[in-house]
Amino acid sequence: MKTENKELFEKRVDIQKEMDSIISNARDEKRGMTPDEEAKFDALNVEDLSIEKTINASEKMESRRTAFEQNLEKGARENGKSKDEFEDETKRNFEIQSKFFKFGNKGLNDEERSILQRAQTEGTDSQGGYTVDSIISDEIVKSLQYYGGVREVAKIYTTAQGGDLQFPTNNDIANVGALLTEAAQGAEVDTVFGQKVLSAYMYYSKVVTISTQLLQDSAFNIADYIANDLFRDRIGRAINSAYTNGTGSSQPEGVLYASTVGSVAAGDDAITYNDILELEHSVNSAYRQNAHFMFNDATLLALKKLNVGSADARPLWSMGMADGTPSTIDGIPYVINNDMPSIAAGKHPILFGDFSKFAIRDVQGYTVKRSEDRYFEYLKTGFVAYMRTDSKLLDTGAIKFLRMSNT
Repeated sequence: MKTENKELFEKRVDIQKEMDSIISNARDEKRGMTPDEEAKFDALNVEDLSIEKTINASEKMESRRTAFEQNLEKGARENGKSKDEFEDETKRNFEIQSKFFKFGNKGLNDEERSILQRAQTEGTDSQGGYTVDSIISDEIVKSLQYYGGVREVAKIYTTAQGGDLQFPTNNDIANVGALLTEAAQGAEVDTVFGQKVLSAYMYYSKVVTISTQLLQDSAFNIADYIANDLFRDRIGRAINSAYTNGTGSSQPEGVLYASTVGSVAAGDDAITYNDILELEHSVNSAYRQNAHFMFNDATLLALKKLNVGSADARPLWSMGMADGTPSTIDGIPYVINNDMPSIAAGKHPILFGDFSKFAIRDVQGYTVKRSEDRYFEYLKTGFVAYMRTDSKLLDTGAIKFLRMSNT
């Protein structure tokens, strides 16, 4: 662990001790938290989340650097070059792509246009296609993996074409084998196979136009920022909302929409530890080995204020360890997804189960287009990004939700 991350982690430990102390004092005195204690707890939680995001961002950047190095080594092997030679080629192609985003084809010389054309042609990895198509696109897709929560734990399938992708389904948990006596005829119990079909819905960033003057004069590479950051976030927000709440009718099927009720909370505006236990055990134990919780940040704050019980002041929330062990609720890892509803009467604020049974299908990946022609009279360049994707819950027994009471 990096020294700076170690120091941040130690700061988180101190914050957790303060938060635990506030809860324990109120529990020992058989009362709820005072307004001052609750304000202090909430402030500590905000500080903790800020530190956690910093640590996560640092770890993700390190992971990207590692992946980039691995891609370079793989590309060098596939192209029969040394790593240094292939790295120089990669950097050059990045520079050409950046120049293209900024100035278009007219801003490239003949050699650069030839390299870009080869790099953007399918099946020309040995001519540089691996550099642009794989390294850049993969980095965007990996960024989307952490955006919003669902892609972080779902099973992702990437296909080269956009035709329907069919998944056979089968749930035989209710059927049990039996003892067979000698010479007896065994009973027949058929199993039922089903099918889920994943399509490929188009999501796009909406067009952004930039003046020629700004593109040419900006010290900051605004074209790269739009293509690789702003558009990624726009598409990330759109697809995570669909992966969560989509109806499956002319759009992806969301995990919350497709899942079924596991338990109903006793109250309509607060969650108890018993509610959490009921939800956990509503999911068959076969799925609990790989289970996660999913909820939004406001629900996490509410859960952080819970402890195990009146005779046990241990908090339900446990901070992750420095070795990469994740933070947990009741010993189970969780994912923050702010497209999940907050705690309120009749809402479904918590999902629990094996999210590898939720399938996301991508077609090829993330693509950016630019056009000078459409906006030529305004002396502007238009940029747009798109991505084709779909999602389905393959096994409805794998994930269930907690519903708040309507009373």
